[in-house]
Formats: sequence, C-alpha cells, structure tokens
Amino acid sequence: IFTNKTIQSDVVITLNVATYGNGTDPSASTFSIYADSDCTKSVTATQSGTLPTSSTYTNAVYTVKQDDAASLISDLAIKITKPGKQIRLKSIKIEFSYSE
Repeated sequence: IFTNKTIQSDVVITLNVATYGNGTDPSASTFSIYADSDCTKSVTATQSGTLPTSSTYTNAVYTVKQDDAASLISDLAIKITKPGKQIRLKSIKIEFSYSE
C-alpha cells in the first residue's frame, strides 16, 4: 500500500468493529499498528473514535502522525489482541496523502 510513495499527511486508519460475547471490552491497546506483516515493527498511533462495546458496529480510529508514518514503506498490519470479548471486524479504511 505504501510502496514507492512519500507520505505527505497523517495516516488515518478507521476500523469498523463490534464485539460479541462476554468478557472485557476492548481498550485502545487492543488494536496495534505495525509496518510489517510479521508484526515486529510497531508504529505509534493515537486512538480516537469509539471503541466497540456491543454488537453495534462503531468506528475506532487510529492516527499515525506524518513523522511516525515514515516507517510505513511497504506494508501495514493491524494486530488485534482479544481482550475477552470477541472482536468482529467489518471494514478497514486507510486515508493519507502521498506523492510518487
């Protein structure tokens, strides 16, 4: 997604998610952003939007500041650490400006 692109803005990742079952609700750290598919190169992101607490889908938004986005050179991975409740992922939207 980022190959041969120079990122010129923050990278905004919108996760449309819900929960199912019993247990602990997700926290901001439930979703982690990585710059590689093996989830070894973490990327700093700030959470906003609404974390899911029920079967109603909400938008959890993670913003990677432009300075931190420099590490995003080819891949983007999102690791979900199950907090207790099951996480249902409906869609992912990634927005950013770039030049080639």
